[in-house]
Amino acid sequence: MATYRVKSGAAGAADGSTWADAYTTLSAALSGKAATDVIWVAHDHAETQASAMTLTLPNAWGIQILCVTTDGASGNSGLATTATVTTTGASAMSFLGYGYFYGITFNCATSGTLNLHVHSNNGTPGFIYMEACKLGMLSNGAGARIVFGNPGNPGVAQRAMLVNTTMRFGNTGQGINAIDLIWRSTASAIDTGGSTPSTLFLPTAAPLRRAVLTGVDLSAITGTLVAVSTTVNEFEFRNCKLGAGVALKSGSFAGPQSGRVTLIRCDSADTNYRFQESSYAGDIYSETTIVRTGGASDGTTGLSFKMVSNASASFAAPLRPSDLLATEIWNETTGSAVAPVLHCVSDNVTFDEGELWAEADYLGTSGFPLSSPANDHNSNALTASTTDQATSTETWTTTGLGTPVYQKLELSFTPQEKGPYILRPVLAKASSTVYVCPKVA
Repeated sequence: MATYRVKSGAAGAADGSTWADAYTTLSAALSGKAATDVIWVAHDHAETQASAMTLTLPNAWGIQILCVTTDGASGNSGLATTATVTTTGASAMSFLGYGYFYGITFNCATSGTLNLHVHSNNGTPGFIYMEACKLGMLSNGAGARIVFGNPGNPGVAQRAMLVNTTMRFGNTGQGINAIDLIWRSTASAIDTGGSTPSTLFLPTAAPLRRAVLTGVDLSAITGTLVAVSTTVNEFEFRNCKLGAGVALKSGSFAGPQSGRVTLIRCDSADTNYRFQESSYAGDIYSETTIVRTGGASDGTTGLSFKMVSNASASFAAPLRPSDLLATEIWNETTGSAVAPVLHCVSDNVTFDEGELWAEADYLGTSGFPLSSPANDHNSNALTASTTDQATSTETWTTTGLGTPVYQKLELSFTPQEKGPYILRPVLAKASSTVYVCPKVA
């Protein structure tokens, strides 16, 4: 392992051995380095390049590029967050390979419509980890994007992880194109000193793919979080702060293969229970008005699933909550039947077993943690059941429902191992709404 230094204005040998002999550009410092090396970037480093820049890192994990406060001839007195690397004019910026960055601001293009590309658009795998960094689009070109992953070849394993890393945009039409992104623990994630995107995640010529955001403050975004593209979209927002009135997604899913967009415990207000999920067959919302008496609650506010199917919902492609929203129950019973029940209510709709049902995955194999399925739809692709789901006698608050219809979804299965089982309601009837209490009876 060797340590090298980068400092703009250094006038020495440019070999990185001391601050006086530091490299003056980050790209020069990276040339020929090993995965085990460390590069210190001076806190007052301010690098500009009037042409496209590719920062090529080793083709294996390990190199660290750290902004530090300079100290003495060759030491440092700690991490810093003030170094900048900027491309000027119509000049793109891209990263290639594996590496960890701390405390550096990367600014892309002061004019034109150029992308800041975290991973170059090629066939080489890579993993870029940025902490306490900033990514900025300085131009006002509406089509510019901050891109994570390889839109031209999304099968290549190129992942980006951001921690406490913010972004700046130069036009409301700009946004993020994510092929594979993990973004965590970032306050004020969108720099309001620039422009605020109307839609945060936007496809370019290639579609969006996957992003997982946890603990990210997105309150600056008041338009839309995700513009759904035509192929796979798996976007998750967990424990994030949102802007008031923000829409989860725009556009339509192309088919059941198109994935879903999920937010869980995300809101603009002081609530810790809001969830929403959108997929090909419809949407699922957290409901706090139409709720079961004694049912699911955060301790103060009653909750239910509001499931709203669209015209695409069917027996083969129903509205089904993801594992993020499914109820997980710990089970201590083995060798004897358990019989969970989900209660529901609708407005003047009586669902039969082929239109609305419960399903579970439980540990049904002795000696192995192998799950088995259970459901109460009593239907198959050839023969749809017309037997109505059973009537429920539970009490609900039904404000706004003209003719409430109370039903229950009943399962029975025999676990062979202790452990959790997953329970979810499934709505296959097109263009329908039902409220389901997720608290198992």
